[in-house]
This record gives sequence, structure tokens and C-alpha cells, in this order.
Amino acid sequence: MSSPFKFIEPVNKINGVGLGSIATIEFPPKKRISTVILEAAATKSAQATLILTVPTVADVIALMQFKIAGNPQRTRLASELFGAQGLNALCDAQNGGTVVYTQAGNANLSVVPVLIGSAADTAQKALLNLNTITTATFQLPIIFAENFRKEYAMAEVMALITGFNDPNDLVGVGTVTLECTMAATANTTAVSLKCVYEYDETVAPVGAKVYLSKEYRNAVQYAAAGDIEVATQLVNRDSLQRVALLTGTDRITKVVVKQGSRILRQISDVANQAALAKADYNMGALVSNRFDIEFDLNDDPTSAPALSPTAPISIVATLATANDATKNIIVLSSYYGPKD
Repeated sequence: MSSPFKFIEPVNKINGVGLGSIATIEFPPKKRISTVILEAAATKSAQATLILTVPTVADVIALMQFKIAGNPQRTRLASELFGAQGLNALCDAQNGGTVVYTQAGNANLSVVPVLIGSAADTAQKALLNLNTITTATFQLPIIFAENFRKEYAMAEVMALITGFNDPNDLVGVGTVTLECTMAATANTTAVSLKCVYEYDETVAPVGAKVYLSKEYRNAVQYAAAGDIEVATQLVNRDSLQRVALLTGTDRITKVVVKQGSRILRQISDVANQAALAKADYNMGALVSNRFDIEFDLNDDPTSAPALSPTAPISIVATLATANDATKNIIVLSSYYGPKD
């Protein structure tokens, strides 16, 4: 039996917080991290008369990189992970993050956090005063132990171990950090960052591999509508858990996934959404400009397709239009395997 997970609040070992800077959070060694919750706040200046000021997650944090010994293990924009339609919410709406709004002199606002993008969030925004300085304080969960898995034991297996059972400290996983590139958006006057860890004291045997869910991010350019190969930059190792294909507005209508001659997926966007609904994914998180391909459909992450240089994967996305100015498909992939 493992020891219970516990929260430590607040953790203030954060360096470099400021508009447009890179804030570095160092994780505690010799722990097993379940969840990291970022308390990220942004203050925006008052705008012209009859204009409502509402800070968003993108006003606080832009890019996030989780690293072990300086090697990136997870790379995401905060706006891709959090919110009612973020990737976190696809697995569980409760993981999309919460928000509290404050304005000087506005006593109508609740101090109780509400889910970002929920009806309660909309109700709070309706209470904001126009032409008023506004601060939004977000609680943003970075999930390691995946609470949406049906078996607690399997959810716990996903937690991140940051040390080994080595009394002499001769063997370590390396320094574990989270680097947050703080935003510097228009009319934002201040940002802040705090951190809460949920962890227990479990460590790994010396010589064992540290496994985790890793997240990569790359872009594929296109010139016209039609079939686009988007897997050319994917990592050919570990178990491929999921791939999300994100455009500006251009719609992906079909995806064909092959490994060698074997077809893993050949499905339209509508049928794919129905399949996700059947698998208990959160339909409220689906958006028309993102095609979510899920391979990790049960409690065992190693049951997802295993990739290798000799067994690479092909993903061909069919674009109905090519109207976006940037014409980029952002490929957001997740793998389960040993740390990089």
C-alpha cells in the first residue's frame, strides 16, 4: 500500500515571474507527484467606456515545458490544456481549471472558484463592471496521476516519481522543473504564479525506469485543402496514447491512421466524436477545429500502439478548407514511456 497523497501549499520556489519572462518551478526530489496546481493570476487595465475587461489563461501563461534533467518531457500552450474545451477537459471536465474574478469595489463577485467556461463562469462575467481593472486568478491542474481512469491503482501508476530508494543519493532522476513562459498580452499590467503539489513519499527501486505520460508539440504546414500527412515529426518510440490535430479554423473531416499496412483508424470527424462519446470522453470539450484521436481507451496505457523506428505511424488528415492565414496544423501528441 502506498502512503496517502498530500497537499503542500503554497510552494514559492519560483524564479523569474514577470510579464514575458520564463518562470521556473523546481519540483521536490524523492517524491511521487500526483498533481501540480498552478495558481496563475493576470490583471488587465480598464478599457474604454462600455468595454468589459476579462483576463484569460492566455494572459498569464503562454508556453509550458516540463523537464527532467533539462530534457523536455511535456510541451504545451496553457490555452491548449485548460478551459472548458482544453485537452484536460476532454478526459474530465473537472480538470479544465477554475477561476475567480476580482474588481475593486465589486462585492457581487464570488470568492468560490468556478470551472472555466462553465455556466457559473458566464454568470460571474455578467457581474463584472465595465471599464474597470480586473484580476482573474486561475487554478490550473497539471495531471500526472490520472483521476479519470476507472481503477484507482492504474490512476496512481501514472504519478511521477522524482527519486530512487538510494540512501546515499548517488542515483537520481535529475532536477525536475516546470518552465512557464509568462504572457505579455495587450493591456495586461501584472501576472503572478504560485504552485501547490499533491504527492506522497513513494520512490523507485535503484535501477528502475521512471515512466510517465509525455507530451510533444509540433506544426505541419499545408498549402491547400485535401490529404495532409501529419505524422512525419512524431516520435517513433513508446506507446502512443493520443494525438490532437489543431487548426485555426480549417476543418479536418477525416483521418486515416496506419502502422505499416495495418489500419488503426479510418474515420470521419462526426463518427470519431460518436466513438469518443461511447468511450466516456467529455463531449463538451470537443471543438470543430481540433480532431482528437484517442488510442489509450482503457486503464492500461501500454495497450496503446507501440511505436518504433521499424514500426512508424502514418496519420493522414483530410482538410475541407484551406482558409487559415498561417495554414498550420498543430500536432499535439502524448506518449507513455520512460523519461526522455
